[in-house]
Formats: sequence, structure tokens, C-alpha cells
Amino acid sequence: MSGTRWLVAAAGEWPNSAIWRPLAEAAEGIIAVDGGAGESALNGVRATVVIGDLDSADQAAISSHPEARIIEDSGQEDSDLVKALKWCGENGVAAVDVIGVGGGRTDHVLGTFAALLEAPTKLAVKLYFADCTATVLGSDPVIDARKGQQVSIFALGGDIDDLAMCGFEYEVESERLSFSTRGLHNTATMDYPEISISDNSTGRLLVMIFY
Repeated sequence: MSGTRWLVAAAGEWPNSAIWRPLAEAAEGIIAVDGGAGESALNGVRATVVIGDLDSADQAAISSHPEARIIEDSGQEDSDLVKALKWCGENGVAAVDVIGVGGGRTDHVLGTFAALLEAPTKLAVKLYFADCTATVLGSDPVIDARKGQQVSIFALGGDIDDLAMCGFEYEVESERLSFSTRGLHNTATMDYPEISISDNSTGRLLVMIFY
């Protein structure tokens, strides 16, 4: 399983099918997160794994995935999404695309971003919302934005040191960023612009790219 890319499907708002369907078709495996088992079944997506405390997935939804491995984890220390991400890290998955985390209660949406900090460090996680993607910046400074796309950044879990942004309307160099609104509404002025930060940063940089 090492090096593979999986899809994690939760029960919230899924993005347009033009976005999620190619992800599902390309995924090496699909994890339905609790109530995501029902949403996946409604969309004709068969899960490889169903995981969570299963308080939101009825038996009919679970039965819609006859070949899935069912992992019931009633622990309350982690959200069901974090349980899924940790399972991926423990089972050699290299990267995951996550859908079904938009809409719903505001605390759940905020919890989704918090889950990025709780995910295994080596696991590349990309969230897909109705209007954007969101991911934590890794070691590669090149981001998957095209000229004209809106990009917003936020410091999560601490401060960002030596922030540099090249290929944007508002370029910065050697800036320090805390959790604030300073990173809102920038625009890429070229395809594949670059963002870099210091390894000494105490936080991680959330990068949101709007469609």
C-alpha cells in the first residue's frame, strides 16, 4: 500500500461531481468516515474501509459496502476524520484527498482544519470544498495554483517564520505570520507560484486555492 493515494469521504457537503468523481476513480482505496458511508452509497461510491464510532452510519448504509473492512472505533479522543487519517498513516498510505467536510456546523468545519494538525506528519492531506482546496504546505514550495486564481494562507498551531511568496499580486519576503487575516485574498500572477517558510516555524501553513 506504500506510496498510494486514497480518497476519504465524509458525510458533509461534497464538492461538484466534476471534482470528486475523478478523485474516486483514481483512488487506490476509499475510506468512508462514519456517516460518509451513506453519502458514498447515495453517490454510487463503494468504500474499501468504513471507519468511525458509527453513530451516524446505519446498518443499511454499511451494508451498501459489502466488501469494505468495518472499523468501529468508539474512542472520543479523536474525531472520526482524524481516526481515518491516522489509519492511513498506520497503513502506508502516502496521500489522501478528503471530500464531504464542507457545510454543516461551523465547529465541525473548524475541526476539519484542526485535523490537519493531528494527521500523521508524513501523510499529505488535501481537502476539497465547494469553492476551494485546502492543504498544509509541505517541503515543495510550488503550489498547484494557476494564474488568476485566488489564494489565501493562514498560520495554524503557531507562528510562521521567513514566509516568502513569489508569483503573487502581493509578494512577501522574510515575513512572520501568526493566525490572522493578513493572508486573505492574494492572487497568483503566474502558473505554479511558490510559497516557502522556515523549518524553524512553530506553526504550519494552511494554503487555500479557490477554483
